[in-house]
Amino acid sequence: MEILKNYSLKHHNTFGIDAKAKYFVEITSVRDLQSILADNDYPDKFVLGGGSNMLITKDIDALVLHINIKGIHIEKEDDDSVILKVMAGENWHEMVLGPLNMTWEG
Repeated sequence: MEILKNYSLKHHNTFGIDAKAKYFVEITSVRDLQSILADNDYPDKFVLGGGSNMLITKDIDALVLHINIKGIHIEKEDDDSVILKVMAGENWHEMVLGPLNMTWEG
């Protein structure tokens, strides 16, 4: 896990605004997330997912945690329903479009 400085968030928000994160880290596992949340070297943290439900208008003076944990698992399935466990880094739109667009794990 690498912490980057003065990182552009242009590709992490759907408006393409070139705001900067003072510090930035890509989170790809639950273990990484637990580790960085416990790290007191960066007391100010900002959680960022896909960036589609926010408008970033200025630089972020904090450690930006880009949550990119992947995985979709079928927890339970019967004739009437399917219960999924979907990790925070999955694309919501692609997931709801269904099995033709996703890689599913049983």
